[in-house]
Amino acid sequence: MLRLSILAAIFTFVFLSSLAFAAITYTKCEIDSCILTIEECSSGVLDIYSTSACAGLPAYEHTFSGSMYIWRPTTAVTYYARALCDDGVKKTACTAVTVRSGTTTTTLAKEKCEFQCCEGEKDYEDKLCPEGKECVNRKCISTEEGANYTWIVLAIVVVAITAFVLYFFVFKKKPKRSFEDLYRKWTK
Repeated sequence: MLRLSILAAIFTFVFLSSLAFAAITYTKCEIDSCILTIEECSSGVLDIYSTSACAGLPAYEHTFSGSMYIWRPTTAVTYYARALCDDGVKKTACTAVTVRSGTTTTTLAKEKCEFQCCEGEKDYEDKLCPEGKECVNRKCISTEEGANYTWIVLAIVVVAITAFVLYFFVFKKKPKRSFEDLYRKWTK
């Protein structure tokens, strides 16, 4: 019984410590100038997709080193990027990369944006949302998928199963026979 609980504890520790994630970030991405930073990863392959599923053949595939890649997109649309590190273990989630036109010509001075974000409005200067968020009605809304929550739920399930197994084998023993039961058994 003790062996089983020790094996379960070792399995849980090894499983949870083997999870490795990297992330793609960028501050400003415009046509012909987009610097993508791949955190927790020094080199690898960067795939850029035109769909949010990050599946199938990528629209662009590049190798990167130095934890960054300078990309020169030709159109102002939202792409989706995923990186696989050279270690073969770490990879990023499918991350939205919004490419902006960057060629805004105005003759009137714009006011400073007093909201969470302002994008492409004629009366206010552009104020972009941080990575992983999108500007909707002048508010930054999270666009990240819940993929990381899957690992948390899985870890909770493993811990719950381990706790149940420990309870079942340690505390759930057969009831002891009373003295009267033993007396009846042996006096026949």
